Amino acid sequence: MSSWHGIRDQINDSFRNLYGPNRSKWPMIPSGNFLAYDVTQLDRIPSLGNVWEQDIYVINFLLSEVFNDDPVLRAFLSKVAEFAPSGARFVFIERRGYMWEQRMANIAAESGLLLSAFTKSQGRLEEDPPALRDVYDVLRDKRTPRLNWNVVYSIGVKK
Repeated sequence: MSSWHGIRDQINDSFRNLYGPNRSKWPMIPSGNFLAYDVTQLDRIPSLGNVWEQDIYVINFLLSEVFNDDPVLRAFLSKVAEFAPSGARFVFIERRGYMWEQRMANIAAESGLLLSAFTKSQGRLEEDPPALRDVYDVLRDKRTPRLNWNVVYSIGVKK
């Protein structure tokens, strides 16, 4: 949660300095909130209003965080997909490996998502990336941000 708020706040500050206080002149407006949610409580999903009615969902290392091929997690993601509007995108980012690709594919199939081909990506940011310097500095105060990645990703589209 602290990472998201730090990133969002720093982008807002940077855009305010670059483009002025009128947000309509900014190239994008960072919004959204971090929501802690227990994925085992499917009955609470409807009470969260429009939280689930977005057009982009990022499932970033959630499968490997839970690790087991948990039926409750699959049921949760299927329920989220049910509430999402037609055409919504689900961006799955996971550790590389056949097991994670299979789990993404299974969840997409169970959730009624058309999944793109898997794309592998790996690399490393330079130690103090100039384009992210302010954000990096804010995050580094709390912990050292990870600079390398080795992932597989795919995008699911709700029919």
